[in-house]
Amino acid sequence: MSASGAEDDAEAGAGVLDFSALNASIEQFARRFEQYVHDTVAASDAERLAADTHRVEAHEQRKALEREREATKHAQKRLWDTVAAERDADAALRARVQNLHAQRASLVQRTASLTTEVAEIRAQIEARRAQKQDQMRRLRAQVARNAPELVVLQQCTGLAIEATERPSTLRLVYDHLAPHAAPCTLDLDVGGGKMSVPHHDRRLSEPTVRALLRTLNASGDVYAFLKAVRRAMQDAVRN
Repeated sequence: MSASGAEDDAEAGAGVLDFSALNASIEQFARRFEQYVHDTVAASDAERLAADTHRVEAHEQRKALEREREATKHAQKRLWDTVAAERDADAALRARVQNLHAQRASLVQRTASLTTEVAEIRAQIEARRAQKQDQMRRLRAQVARNAPELVVLQQCTGLAIEATERPSTLRLVYDHLAPHAAPCTLDLDVGGGKMSVPHHDRRLSEPTVRALLRTLNASGDVYAFLKAVRRAMQDAVRN
């Protein structure tokens, strides 16, 4: 090659543009951009995964709170039901206690009234007993004073008045009721509220004795009773 040809080649080479640096910059930018996109996508995926995880956790937490709220609601309902039942039971118990207090007050009042009535009845019984005992004492005293007359009375009328094992009972013995008839007896108890006949001769019937006692307790006429008993005994012996 001649010197003029080498110079022409050098001038031609000097006229061509060099893009190697630009290409290197473009490749570096492309790598960085690709890395940026990759990092951005990875970060977005991580954020989305974290958001999904957070959403799932929030959903589970919300469900747990709802379950807890329902449990609390049921527990509160049971509590209110228990409180209402206890209030009803307390009201019923208070009403029962008041009723018992009223019954107790009524019972105390009735007991006091019965105590007064019992005391009055006892006083009446004691008064009647004392009266009957006084009558018995006076009758015995009269019998003792009239012993001679009673002997004559017994001989004439066939009536003897004897004492018994009971202090309040007198035995009436009737004789001369009929020819060859055995004596007939009747026990008269004067110690109770009303006179009674604890024992009498079998020849006297029960209806007859009850009728005689009713008349005696109604009138209090012992003399008429003695005469009526004698007539009844005579009728019984003759029949």
